[in-house]
Amino acid sequence: EFPYDWQNNFFNKAKHTEKEIEDYCLDLGIDIEDDKHLDEQEYQSLSEYRRWCLDNFLSLSEHGLYCKCHGSARDNLNIPVPTRAVAGDFILPMEKVLNRLKSEFGLARLMLYEHQSDKKDNDIDDDACYAELYDNELLGTNIEKLRTAFRICFGILDKIGNAIALLFDLQLKTNKGKVRPSYFHTFWELENEDRRQKFEAYDNEGLIGLYSIACDLNHKLEGELSFYKQWRNALEHSFVFVYENEKPEDIETSLAYYEEPVFISESEFVESAEHVLQLTRSAIFSFVFAVRIKAEREALNNIPDILIQNKFLEQKKYT
Repeated sequence: EFPYDWQNNFFNKAKHTEKEIEDYCLDLGIDIEDDKHLDEQEYQSLSEYRRWCLDNFLSLSEHGLYCKCHGSARDNLNIPVPTRAVAGDFILPMEKVLNRLKSEFGLARLMLYEHQSDKKDNDIDDDACYAELYDNELLGTNIEKLRTAFRICFGILDKIGNAIALLFDLQLKTNKGKVRPSYFHTFWELENEDRRQKFEAYDNEGLIGLYSIACDLNHKLEGELSFYKQWRNALEHSFVFVYENEKPEDIETSLAYYEEPVFISESEFVESAEHVLQLTRSAIFSFVFAVRIKAEREALNNIPDILIQNKFLEQKKYT
């Protein structure tokens, strides 16, 4: 998307920098080896599923944001990192939230993968018999995986909303002072001047990223992706008709008891589910960055009292 003149300028700068690196390495007697093929070898050594996660931007690995080598073989995203000091008694509770987000996201991602690749246990089949209504509706466990993956993502987003509201003192309360649930796309209410000032005072890039995603999903703010939230509500409480090939006609009788049913083609729903997972992945990263930024600032203010670093967080993989 860059203007042509800008592209040339960037390429020239890149070549100049490469030449400087080569000259510097020659002066030091360092042999320069192109290691791109090593990254490709490591990528090919990963499982088919992990390569799919990386290719579709669905990994929860910071290394996987820019590289597909062995360093991105696991979803090892954490709030603390070994190279930066962090402090705050909120770190472990937020890490527990992150554990829950990673677990649920992993299930949603696996369901999308199994639907797209049609991976299933041949010994377990869908034993249900369905009435033939000649309406092209897709039924059975495979399409339910896709529908479930879509719904799970919005549960993850709401969990992020509740954690952020608690951590940054943005919780909404009733007239009796009780805390109201924080729904990711609506709890911000930055039209309230006091909340906006509090939000801006944090000066936290992770928070800004989360708010941007929330605005995209907010119907009242005319967010361009708000129809995803409407689909999710219909999946939970109404009727979403996922059809194969052509949109069915003349089925008003069978849908008479449902208000405003939603009709989605399989191809559109698959594409949308993948997009929602990518959006949720971005929200998880922004959540981690928001907490990390807060923790790093706490450390700067309390250098003698550093509570935790990444090396103290043992990681384990459940099988």
